[in-house]
Amino acid sequence: MNVISFASAQAGVGKSTSAILLASALARHYTVTVIDCHPKWQLMYWASEIDMDRLKFIASRGEMYIQDEIDQARRTSDFVIIDLEGMATRADVFAMGESDLVIIPFGEEERHETAVRKALAHLEREQRYLRRKIPVGFLRNQASQVVTTDMERSRSAKLLEEIDSFKTKLHFHKAYDYMEIYACGVHGLACCNQPNVDKAILDAELFAEEVLYVIRELHFANTKRDRAHVGAQVAA
Repeated sequence: MNVISFASAQAGVGKSTSAILLASALARHYTVTVIDCHPKWQLMYWASEIDMDRLKFIASRGEMYIQDEIDQARRTSDFVIIDLEGMATRADVFAMGESDLVIIPFGEEERHETAVRKALAHLEREQRYLRRKIPVGFLRNQASQVVTTDMERSRSAKLLEEIDSFKTKLHFHKAYDYMEIYACGVHGLACCNQPNVDKAILDAELFAEEVLYVIRELHFANTKRDRAHVGAQVAA
């Protein structure tokens, strides 16, 4: 069905956290399979503790199997969320080639601007290799403890003019840490007596809603293009 990959050219941008937030938010209404492509399977500990009927996890066996793993998950789930190791491995390229949407998180710090430009260069090479355009959306993440300068915010605003980014900005609330502690999805945080839980849940919901909108628009554009192609063939 719908395959969404999370990729990044730099560690520490909240890629895995963003993937978990989207997966658990979607799993409230849809069946979701998460494929963990990290060599150390970083998400699997949380996966072994959580109990959500519509959410399941797969530890990927690597580049030789990733496409088959995606195909199998696609047949049994409404959404497949892939947490990639990065962007440059063969498994990353294969997974992005199977994806309906690739999401690349980034922050406002100056070092993340460099990572975004590196990601764009990766995408350009991978699109040439795959011979197709990869739909991509950049996701702004903001850690609660990070303080950005006026210059960094200005550079970030300029960067946003150059890339396709989500309108939603995902703030990394301390409340998200309790998803692992309490072995729950993002909506399970409502039962936790922790600060900013309501805002944390709302941010995740807004992100999920925007992803759903983007996916629907992509499918609509693809259907329209396919119909135009068939019409041109009939006319010929």
